[in-house]
Amino acid sequence: MSERKDPDPIDFAAVRSQEAVKRALLVALAGNHSVVLIGPSGHGKSMLAHAATAIAPIHIDEITIAPNDPERMRRLHQYVQDDIHIEVPAVPYRELTSTRPGTDSGRIRKQVEAAIKWGAKHKDLTLSDGVLLLGKQAYDELGLSARAFTTCVRIARTIANLEQSERIGECHLAEAVQYRLLDRKY
Repeated sequence: MSERKDPDPIDFAAVRSQEAVKRALLVALAGNHSVVLIGPSGHGKSMLAHAATAIAPIHIDEITIAPNDPERMRRLHQYVQDDIHIEVPAVPYRELTSTRPGTDSGRIRKQVEAAIKWGAKHKDLTLSDGVLLLGKQAYDELGLSARAFTTCVRIARTIANLEQSERIGECHLAEAVQYRLLDRKY
């Protein structure tokens, strides 16, 4: 994988907390999925996007929006075509001032490279009965479109690749569904 040459790269470790968002970006990088980061200004969207694109060139949209603006979120859902939608929450003060190191770019880069190598040999999208049942539940309860469901399966395959799993498991699909914020809320 070739790295984008960035004159001033940001390491993921410089972004306090936001470990769930870093995980979503890891999945995006490993599967070349597009991402939309949603949240108020000042929560780290730009830093996270900058750190991710320093590892690999993926498409990331940043949308600054108040979390309590459901009408704008509903309208946004109609237009966003990105694979992964994730909200970037406020960083709690305790996390902001913590000296505990977070996930760094070197670790994420190694995980991405291993997942891509594994995924080159493991592309099976076959779903077990248990995964199909979970998929049906998500499809019905969230009102997923056929495209959104197919995207969830592709994301689940990427998550399985990160774990070097030959088959897509229920936990992989469940995590993938969590990355479809706009489908879940609106």
